[in-house]
Amino acid sequence: EQFREAALSYAAFQKYLSDIDINTIKDTITDFHNTVKRLEKFRLAVDGDSARRAAKCSELISFVNERAAYSDIIVARLEKGELPYRVTHNDTKINNVLFDEKTDKGLCVIDLDTIMRGSMLYDFGDAIRYGCNTAKEDEKDLDKIVFDKEKYEAYESAYIEVLGNTMTAKERELLRIAPLIMTYELVIRFLTDYLEGDVYFKTHYADHNYYRARCQAKLLSEMEKWRDNKVGIL
Repeated sequence: EQFREAALSYAAFQKYLSDIDINTIKDTITDFHNTVKRLEKFRLAVDGDSARRAAKCSELISFVNERAAYSDIIVARLEKGELPYRVTHNDTKINNVLFDEKTDKGLCVIDLDTIMRGSMLYDFGDAIRYGCNTAKEDEKDLDKIVFDKEKYEAYESAYIEVLGNTMTAKERELLRIAPLIMTYELVIRFLTDYLEGDVYFKTHYADHNYYRARCQAKLLSEMEKWRDNKVGIL
């Protein structure tokens, strides 16, 4: 129920800001969700192999390269004007929503330092990536990593309930692939950082970013099974 409330809160955030002049919004992190550029940086990290770790993660490297088509699904459509730029939160975890302690209703969205312009698909996809994983983000036991389909359906229905009339046909069409794209992007980010020697994400042990990337790759694989059965690959 709380996850559904989070969806209502993030959708309301999106709706309330839908009439803002997008050109007045500045990027706090350039190309934060430009998955095409994330992939380019990843490939440079593989070629450079500065931390001498590429051999250890050869399967993950292949996993990323085999799914390169995910990288421009949103980016290219934004650039062509097929998707609208909107005000996006860019950190849509459930713990960035304040809830009423008595009713559990969502009160407001917090942690606003990453607000930028982008696609609403970024926010939707990342919320699903984070909230529908049954395991920790760095889980080593891959059997524990399952895509929670019931939570997905609850979140999607609440999101559409608020934004159904605001969303474009193209946004609605791409809604169910957005979580896969955002999960793919995080595989890239964790793996790139691992290959570069752990220079961005804080780590707690030597191969932490490797296990993070592996976890997200398993989650993406689970999402792909669900989506193949649901609506097919784009």
